[in-house]
Amino acid sequence: MGIPTVHRSVMLAAITAAHRSVGVAGTHGKTTTTSLLTVMLRAGGADPSYYIGADVFELGGAGLGSDGTMVVEADESDGTAQSMVLSSMVLTNVDADHLDHFGTVDRIEDEFVGMAQRLVGSFVVCGDDERAARVARRAACPRTVTYGFGPHND
Repeated sequence: MGIPTVHRSVMLAAITAAHRSVGVAGTHGKTTTTSLLTVMLRAGGADPSYYIGADVFELGGAGLGSDGTMVVEADESDGTAQSMVLSSMVLTNVDADHLDHFGTVDRIEDEFVGMAQRLVGSFVVCGDDERAARVARRAACPRTVTYGFGPHND
C-alpha cells in the first residue's frame, strides 16, 4: 500500500508543526490534564485536534478537529516531547521519574527547560511544584503564568 511506518515522535512532530499546538508536560498528570483541557476547549465551542496517552470517555485517545489547534500529551519518558513543535505548554510537575532514560532528575528539568525555551506562546506552570517553578525561572519565557494554591501564583 506504500504507507510509511514512522516512530511516534516523527508523527507527532509533523502533526504539532501543522497546528497551533498546546503540549501538556510533566512527570505526572499529563493524561488527566490533556483530557481536561481538550474537554474544556470543546465545551467552550472550540474544535481542537488532540492526542491523549489513553482512551478518554467520550473522546477516545485521538481526534481530528477543525480549528487548527492541537492539544497533545507531551510525553518526556523517551525524548519524544523534544521533537514536538509546541506553541504553548502546561507543566504539571517535575519529579524523579523515567530515570532509566534520563539518569537524574536534573536532566529531566533540563528537558523541560529546553521545551519551554522554544515556545512562542504561553508557558503555564504549577507554581506549587518546586522543580516546575525552577524550570519556569530557568526557561525565562516572557509569557509564563503560574497556577496553584500558594499566594505566589498568578
